[in-house]
Amino acid sequence: MAKWKKSRADKKKQIDELTNKMNVAIRGYQKNPEEELKLLNYLKQFRKYSVRNAALIQTQYNGAVGVGSYKQFHEKGYQVQKGEKAIRILAPRFQDVFRDKNNVEKFVSKANMEEKKQIDNGKIKVKNKLVGYINVPVFDITQTDCPEEDYPKLYPNRPENFKFAGKEEEFKSINRAVHDYAKEKNIPVKHGKTHSAAKGYYVPSDHYILLRDDLSKTEETKVLLHELAHAQMHNEQRMKEKSMSIADTSILEYQAEMTAYVVSSSFELDTEDYSKKYLASWTKKEVENEEYLQSLEEVKEVSGKMIESITERYNSLQQEQNQNLKENNKLLTDREIANRLKFFTDKYGKNHYDELKDTQLKCTKISSKNQSDGKYQIHTVRLETEDNQIFTQRVHTPKIDTTEIKKWEKGMTGKEWLDRNLLRDVLIEHPDLKEKNVNGIYLNNEEYEDKLQDISEVTKYKERTQSF
Repeated sequence: MAKWKKSRADKKKQIDELTNKMNVAIRGYQKNPEEELKLLNYLKQFRKYSVRNAALIQTQYNGAVGVGSYKQFHEKGYQVQKGEKAIRILAPRFQDVFRDKNNVEKFVSKANMEEKKQIDNGKIKVKNKLVGYINVPVFDITQTDCPEEDYPKLYPNRPENFKFAGKEEEFKSINRAVHDYAKEKNIPVKHGKTHSAAKGYYVPSDHYILLRDDLSKTEETKVLLHELAHAQMHNEQRMKEKSMSIADTSILEYQAEMTAYVVSSSFELDTEDYSKKYLASWTKKEVENEEYLQSLEEVKEVSGKMIESITERYNSLQQEQNQNLKENNKLLTDREIANRLKFFTDKYGKNHYDELKDTQLKCTKISSKNQSDGKYQIHTVRLETEDNQIFTQRVHTPKIDTTEIKKWEKGMTGKEWLDRNLLRDVLIEHPDLKEKNVNGIYLNNEEYEDKLQDISEVTKYKERTQSF
C-alpha cells in the first residue's frame, strides 16, 4: 500500500514538473517574438498536439521532426535507438461523472446500486469529464533507426504533395488559391484606397475584406491571408463567443498575424522578419497564460484548416496548368532550355549540355552586377572542366550575398548551374517568348525585363542552393 502511494506521489510530482516547465516556456514565448515564431513552426508541424504539448516537445527536444509512442514506431517497423531519452508530454485523463440526488458530482465508478440502475435507464445523465493529466513518454523519429529519406513521408513539414520553387506561375496559383478560398468562405475581397497606411482591413459589420489597390502580388497574398484570419476568427458571430479579455484589439491583431505567418511559411512565402516585428509590440503585454493559450489554440485550428483547403486548390490549379501545357506541347526540356540560352554552347555553335549536365565544373572566375534596381543580379562565371574545356556563362539570379558567391566557387554540375539561372524559369513559364536575341535568349527586350522582374520578386534563393 505504501509503495502504491509513493508511486502516485511520484507521478504527481512528474506532472507538476512538466506543467511548471510548460508554463515557464509559455511565459518565454509571450516575451520573445523570435521564440514565439519557433513555437508557431512547431504548431504547424505537430498539428495533432495541443499548444501545451508542442511547447513541451520544443523545450525537451528542439528540432523534433515528428513524435510518436514506442509502440507506434514499432508498428511502423522502426526501433527506438538504445539509450535515447523519452520526451514527456501530458495526455488528458477523462472519466464518466454524474450528479447524485444532492447535486454532488460523482464518478460513475463510485455510483451505488440504485444510481447505476438509474444511469442504465437514462434517468441520470452521464458526461465524460476531464479530471486531470497523465505523463506520457514519446520519442522523435530522429531517435529511431528510421532512415532520413523516410522522414518527409511519415512527418511532412509542409502540406502533402505541395511543391513550390518560387516560380511566377506557381506564385500566381497560390494567389488564386487564396482568393478562391475566400470565395468558398463567402468573404468578398475588394480592391481600393484604404485612406491610411494600412495595406488592407476586414469589415466585420459587412463581412468583407478591402485590399489596397497598389499592392504587389506578393504583398497582396500575405495581406489577404492576414485579413482572412480576421474574417474567420473575428467575425461578429465568433466575437460574441469570446471573453472581453481575448476580444482586446491587440490580441485580435496578434492572432491574425500569427495565422498569416503559419499559413505563409507553409507555402514558403517568407514573412519571418515582418511577422517578428509585428508581434513584438503585442508580446510585451502582460497576458494570462490561459488567455494566451486559448489564442494560440484558435490560431492552430484556423491555420490548419486554411492550409489544407488552400493546398488542395493550389495542387488542382497546378495540375490544370501542367495539363494545359502538355496539351499545347509547350513544356521545354532542360536540353531545349540550354540550347535557347546558349548555355554550354561553344564558338562553333555546338551545345554541350548533355555531356556536362552531370559533370562537376570548377568556377575559376566570377563577376557580378545588380540590375533593375537591385531586384536581380547578372553573374558572369568562367567554368572549367577536368579536361580544360572552358565556358563563360551569364547566370541571372535573385540578389544574393557574398557567402553564396563563395559557395559557387566550389563548383557545381552543369545541371546545377542551369537550375540556378532565372532565365530558365522565364522560359519554363513563357516558352513562346522569342524573336529578338538578348543575352543569349530569344525574347523581346521589354517582355524579358518584365518577366525576369516578376520571377525574381517571388523566387526564394534557398530553393536554388538546397544541394549545398
